[in-house]
Amino acid sequence: MIDADAARAAAEQRRTVASRTQPDWAAARTGEPQLVHTIDGHPSYWVCPIIDSGVLRGFVRVTADGKVAAHGTFGGAPTVVTGITADQAAEAARTWAPTGAQIGTPLYVHDGPPGREAWRVDIHEGDTTTVLMVGPGGAYEWAPRDPTLE
Repeated sequence: MIDADAARAAAEQRRTVASRTQPDWAAARTGEPQLVHTIDGHPSYWVCPIIDSGVLRGFVRVTADGKVAAHGTFGGAPTVVTGITADQAAEAARTWAPTGAQIGTPLYVHDGPPGREAWRVDIHEGDTTTVLMVGPGGAYEWAPRDPTLE
């Protein structure tokens, strides 16, 4: 797994090339990479924000071995490359959780294929753990996928 500096360098190289067709990337810079984990917590890849004058313009997705997998722009104007912050994900989990439940630390993951990203927040109540996936569009309870349905 490459480190954040290598991910940023790969993203910056892509930003430079992409700025030929995306003019608002020309004066932009590559921000702090966000590590994305598998659903079970293993490091998987990086998402690097493309920022111009404090405005998030887009992203570059960089694989564990340093290759650029994708880049794109945002239709809306999110303030962070993850759509919402870890604190916002934890707050959403607190409103979802029963009174007295313990809220785990949010972890940014992909739920299935790369690009389907959300914050994983574990909610502990007694012997039960509910896995909540939280993103800018809302939240849902996660359950292991049945591979026969995929």
